[in-house]
Amino acid sequence: MNKKIIVLTIVLVALVVAGKIAYDQSTKVCCGPAPEIQNNILQKFSNNKSNFELTYTSDNGSVPPDYYRENTVKVVTDKDGSPSGSLKVEDYKKVLEEKKLAVSDEQLTRIMEDAAQVKPTSNPVKTLGCTGGGNKSLSIYLGGDDRIFNVSSYSCADQASNESLEAFAEKFEATLGI
Repeated sequence: MNKKIIVLTIVLVALVVAGKIAYDQSTKVCCGPAPEIQNNILQKFSNNKSNFELTYTSDNGSVPPDYYRENTVKVVTDKDGSPSGSLKVEDYKKVLEEKKLAVSDEQLTRIMEDAAQVKPTSNPVKTLGCTGGGNKSLSIYLGGDDRIFNVSSYSCADQASNESLEAFAEKFEATLGI
């Protein structure tokens, strides 16, 4: 009987240690945008501003269908590098609003500088157990299908899994006046 208790204790301790290691590994968050990622985004963008697409989405979380909104903002450039934008607002079933946005070269440069500050990783533990929050995501494509950056954030109860994306969202919306 004593041998069984000792073996069970050893197994339990091993599982607790393995769980702690796994938890610590899953909650590591990068301390800032990695310089190579930041430089990569800006360098690729400055080398070729044609066929660029930035897609930013946000929603207002888990709310009744009549109040739910998902916003998608796209900033794109044509083959000559001229920027333009669009805003689409949807509920669960249909598009509620769609409009074009004027985007200047200066606004596009500011947006890209701000996007380069977004951390490439999120920390979901900050919002663990919190339900009903909102989501944000940012994707950047160059040359058509070449996605060079993709990140998301979940915010709930004044906590966000990626604070840098939340900060970008405020600057982005202010830059475009939306």
